[in-house]
Amino acid sequence: MTFRKYSFIGEPDPKSGETVQDRLLSMQTEQRPHRARIADIALIAVFLLVIYGFAAATFITPDVRFSETENRELQQLPKLSTPMDGTLAERIAAGRFLDRLLSGRFASETSAWFADQFPLRGVAVELKAMIELASLKAENNNVMLGSGGVLIERNDRLDTEKLGKNLAAAEAFAEYAITQGKTVTFALAGSVFDMAGEYYPAIYGAGASHALWSAVLDRLGSLEDVFLDLRGAVGGDGAYRYYKTDHHWTTEGAYRAYAAIMESMGIEPYSESEFTSTRVSDKFYGTTWSSSGMSWVGPDEMWYWRWDGDEDVTVRINDSGREIKGLYDTSYLDKKDKYSSFVGGNNALLYIYEGDSFDDDGRECLLLIKDSFAHSVAPFLARYFKIIMVDPRYYKKAAADLLPSADRVLFLYSPPTLAESTSLTILRAGIDKQ
Repeated sequence: MTFRKYSFIGEPDPKSGETVQDRLLSMQTEQRPHRARIADIALIAVFLLVIYGFAAATFITPDVRFSETENRELQQLPKLSTPMDGTLAERIAAGRFLDRLLSGRFASETSAWFADQFPLRGVAVELKAMIELASLKAENNNVMLGSGGVLIERNDRLDTEKLGKNLAAAEAFAEYAITQGKTVTFALAGSVFDMAGEYYPAIYGAGASHALWSAVLDRLGSLEDVFLDLRGAVGGDGAYRYYKTDHHWTTEGAYRAYAAIMESMGIEPYSESEFTSTRVSDKFYGTTWSSSGMSWVGPDEMWYWRWDGDEDVTVRINDSGREIKGLYDTSYLDKKDKYSSFVGGNNALLYIYEGDSFDDDGRECLLLIKDSFAHSVAPFLARYFKIIMVDPRYYKKAAADLLPSADRVLFLYSPPTLAESTSLTILRAGIDKQ
């Protein structure tokens, strides 16, 4: 059948009443319609296989407890009720029957479980990162991809209520320590986000971190008298002082922080030449790399700056009673979490000393209240002091009870920790009753 030329393609034929669109559609449906049905069925089958296949695989495969890549515990299959021995009637009376379902915890933990235990999760995370960058967002999971492969975790989140509580607790502890005759230093570390403005993606301004620091500085109160800003000391002039795959400073950056801390105490620090720099890994992938999904970014190098006699120092982890001979737990160098090789990583309370016991070490005692930025600084400080190292994120006793053993107190924190957790509020414990 032929059509005459129409002035409008949608104009009907005077004889048949059909438009060009009508006839073309009819021709398409007449061309082996069973093939179209087969294609539709195949597409639906593949879609259902992917959806239900992955769901079934999530339930069938054993749960993974720990992610080496992300350095964290993964959500396990949640329970409807809080575990409790006893009969059904006893569990109901105690509020332990279906309590997690009714409170909403079961639903929230189920969502987290699916996200954590999803098959091929690593591939999906990397694919998501690629899509986000391809859409010109320049970041994924709150991590920016900077020039030169520098991964920059955004630290512009600001919870003024948490920040105020943390700083108030630190201030109360510092004031109490001073009344007990202790010398106090409150030092804050700059992060990659603060110092790597030259590496920022073009769509971000280099001053994005100022709001957090301004909020901290405005709320220092009496801590201002003992405050030490480490950003200028460590510097961000393009030197290798912050890892590109992690939020911590490198060992070179840690040395510069240590030197500034010692000078603020009126003690001359050892020069760089008095340390031996040893590369211990060229395959360090930090926590920022893990959360970014940008697995194509290459690793960092990790170095120890050793000093004569540091192998004789003992690190005693109070949590477990385990002792490390020397300042480094080198077993972590064979794991993903290589940063934990510095003084054994995150622990609630540990003691660093020379000699047979902490009490036998006759040097000044430093009470170091810290987050993880202090781990790579501690080996430098241990050359001068015996150290009681407390992490309020995990230590749930009264840190004030440790003050009688200390001569000096050093707070060493990064502003994001102050703004994102309420860990320092535990420092108020024991002060009022003293």
